Amino acid sequence: MNANERKTVLVVRRTRLDELVARYHTLSQARFYIEHLGADFGDYLRESAAYAAALQAVVQALEARGRYQIVDRALVPNFVFGADDIVVALGQDGMVANTMKYLDGQPLIGVNPEPARWDGLLLPFAPADLAALLAPDILPQFTADEMAARGVQLPGSGAAHQGPLALVKLENGAQGQPLYIAGTENFYAITRYNWSSYYALSVIELGQEVAAAMGR
Repeated sequence: MNANERKTVLVVRRTRLDELVARYHTLSQARFYIEHLGADFGDYLRESAAYAAALQAVVQALEARGRYQIVDRALVPNFVFGADDIVVALGQDGMVANTMKYLDGQPLIGVNPEPARWDGLLLPFAPADLAALLAPDILPQFTADEMAARGVQLPGSGAAHQGPLALVKLENGAQGQPLYIAGTENFYAITRYNWSSYYALSVIELGQEVAAAMGR
């Protein structure tokens, strides 16, 4: 399946302000409760505004890409994820870890809605990163250093590659496990003739064998 045909599932959460308004029914009642405790209600407002802005940016990226569905974190335990779904979690580390429990090999992207508030050890990406992350997975657009910064361990030849790379997932890896390769611009060019990543890999491997046989 082409990357752009895959559905993206966005997992979201309520903010502290959302929880308070749900509990006390109105914003004014929520404010009264927090200020009565001596807490800073403005911090609740700032957190909610930051999350709303992050959510808007993420949804815009998903709308530009194609099919997506928004799921509240409370519904995740009973949600049926598709085998080809791409999952995005917009929240805190705990939400990412909890969502991961219900996945079966689907890729999970943790997005930090407010880096100034949350350290986000499981949230390496900002909303602005999402469009590039969800771009077609065979389109080279990352340098070797950028891929390494995103946690991709490249072999020596890949780490030394000067052009853009793409992380390509092939489902026929050893023992049924996915095989990931770093696709170059040549790899992408071959897929313009035949869209199959498997075909592109076989052409490149054949070329390498021919070159080796000719002593090049």
